[in-house]
Amino acid sequence: MTKLLFKTKIKLLTLLGAVALFSACANGPEDFSNWLTENQGKPLSPELMEDLISEFGTPIDTLRGEDLEIEAYSRYLFLGPHFTIEEGKALFEQARMENEKLFAAYTARCAESSNDLNSNCPEWEEFKYAWEELITKYSNLYDSLTQNKKTTLGTFLTAYKARFPGLPENQYLDSLRAFQFRGITDYEINQINETRYSFISQASVSYNSVYGDGSTDEDLRDFKVDVYNDLVILGDGTIAGESIIGSSYCITDDSKKEVENHLIGTWNYESGGVSGSYTFNEDGTYSYSSSLFDIYKEGEWWINCSGGLQDSYGVSKQITNSGILVGETLYTK
Repeated sequence: MTKLLFKTKIKLLTLLGAVALFSACANGPEDFSNWLTENQGKPLSPELMEDLISEFGTPIDTLRGEDLEIEAYSRYLFLGPHFTIEEGKALFEQARMENEKLFAAYTARCAESSNDLNSNCPEWEEFKYAWEELITKYSNLYDSLTQNKKTTLGTFLTAYKARFPGLPENQYLDSLRAFQFRGITDYEINQINETRYSFISQASVSYNSVYGDGSTDEDLRDFKVDVYNDLVILGDGTIAGESIIGSSYCITDDSKKEVENHLIGTWNYESGGVSGSYTFNEDGTYSYSSSLFDIYKEGEWWINCSGGLQDSYGVSKQITNSGILVGETLYTK
């Protein structure tokens, strides 16, 4: 099973063990914001970088927008650098037509019950499962044909330009946004020509104390996070300001392990004669079953950087003090 995720800078926070090296000198997100505001619009000189490092330590990651790896499947990847123009277009059309055929079939079935194809349609869960299976089918095909080679935004864009030459530059970027590569935001696509340096500005703090709003988050299971800020160098070599760049976070390694241990086991739901269960195993695999439409599937699970439960079908689940929340359905041990 292929994990449907993207290798982004935020993921790298959990891969580096040198947090203590620079966390001691970090002054906090507000001080970082003030530094950006003071130096916004200036070219990044060696002196300015040394000044920032003296306050916040060595950056934990450097990432150019064009080097962002696409790890999730999209049928548009068949139009990328690993296929000839003819091969890529043929595979893309095959995947597109099968997707449209599936969507049309379930839309027609929902129309019979006077419903649009959405969560209110009785066939919605069945459609979603079939659609996930279709994505997995072509994701596995793509991985097999490319031997799991990775594609970056930059190399994909270069290949796409060769296949559809003569378009304005902004139209190519609009195409990337339309492709909806899951996990890569519009903002990251817009900043494809920029360079980003990540600094930890606050280490191992309570998620709820920093990001909780006292209402919607009050039932979320708390965990520790490292807060980081980015220094972004625009395409013209100048420093972006706080109006453009904010702060974000990633769950710490220790908290991640605690959450994983908490999740291992079987979680159940039962209501109105309908039952379902998730079983999360220590090796990172899981199984799911539901009495509705007699569904059973297996996959992989992990804790993402936001502290959420992610699975290999690209579905994120909230971990609350009451249980695991999938949509509006609560699973408990």
